[in-house]
Amino acid sequence: MLSAPVTTDFERFAAAYSDWWALAGVDAAVREEPRGWLAHKVAAPVQRAAAPEARTASPPKPVVDEPVVIAPPPPAPMPDSLDAFMAWLEAGRDQPETDWATHRLLPRLIADAQLMIVTDMPGDSEMDAGMLLSGDEGALIRAMLRALRIEEAEVSVASLFLSRPMGGQIDAHHMEAATMRIHHMADLTRPRRLLLIGDRTSRALSPADDGNRAEYLPFVNLKDRTVPTMHIPAPLMLFRHPARKAAAWAQLREVAVRR
Repeated sequence: MLSAPVTTDFERFAAAYSDWWALAGVDAAVREEPRGWLAHKVAAPVQRAAAPEARTASPPKPVVDEPVVIAPPPPAPMPDSLDAFMAWLEAGRDQPETDWATHRLLPRLIADAQLMIVTDMPGDSEMDAGMLLSGDEGALIRAMLRALRIEEAEVSVASLFLSRPMGGQIDAHHMEAATMRIHHMADLTRPRRLLLIGDRTSRALSPADDGNRAEYLPFVNLKDRTVPTMHIPAPLMLFRHPARKAAAWAQLREVAVRR
């Protein structure tokens, strides 16, 4: 209860002081309940019951368009005669090297060759010279053939790839196409022996090593027959490692013996 009206300043100040404490809740000396002077009252959040459909329904799934996978067209059949095959190679259409370079080195093929030499791809010097197995590396192979009395006119020379890509890196689908092409090339020319130069060529054409001894020739399976096959490192490796050069000589002598 507030005090009565006052007339003097002293009484007015006293009444204001008493009114403040009365409004603060200390108008009595003792109270039954404690008062929290510094406590802040926070209203409790209102709990609202969710609608039944909101608790059970799952959010809609976004609609995603599935990518359409278009299978590549099957490769065009390769010509079944040697002349038509060479013209097909020279035209350069549907070849693995189409996007690499305009300059390509065609194989030198003869029918029923005593030996068919296959490398993986032309080197830079061969591309400049315009001929496979040119330069010092080619001279080494030709010297080996002469020592074994294999005439160069009896030898076909081909490469898995007709040109050299930037950095010499080959994609798997290009390797598959080149392997099919070199098999077809051998089917058309029917060489009596194959000489595979370099690891990449050997992996593409020859079956994996089955543990046979060195004196037994591995074979490459062609369309209607198997062809005895020799493997030697690339000529650059033969120059750098004399021991591997001696092993290559032994392999080529095996070719000469089994002619």
